[in-house]
Amino acid sequence: MWRAYYNHRFLKMFTLLLRLIRTQLHLNWFLTFRAAYYSALAATNYRLKKGHEDYKKAAELELRWWDVHRYPSKYQQSLVNSLAKGMAVIYNVKPEILQEYARYRAEAMLLPKHNGDKQKNPPDWHQIETLLIKAWHSAHQSLQK
Repeated sequence: MWRAYYNHRFLKMFTLLLRLIRTQLHLNWFLTFRAAYYSALAATNYRLKKGHEDYKKAAELELRWWDVHRYPSKYQQSLVNSLAKGMAVIYNVKPEILQEYARYRAEAMLLPKHNGDKQKNPPDWHQIETLLIKAWHSAHQSLQK
């Protein structure tokens, strides 16, 4: 998939995403297609917008949301705001328009509680999946405006 991405073979990347999502997430075909479509669209959009992104800032913000998620008491910033800022710098938009995306994604990230299936009450992976689809759909809608 990465090879297709770097070689600008976006249809190939999409078909590989279909296979990946179907085999790893076991979604029905409608949801598989939808998730692959939004993922491929985001990757293609990012790949073709060379020169407009601030890679160092994007990398810093990517690490920041990981830290905010892992060590929330150390940071003043919420996970939602941290995720929105990270995505905003990549797409060169204001973080405010990505708040819904970030809220869905943060909610999905908090459900496994770092213990995954080992916790007494394992997370509802279907719910996590649904939230992630909503997150990426929201990001797509927000970035189209």
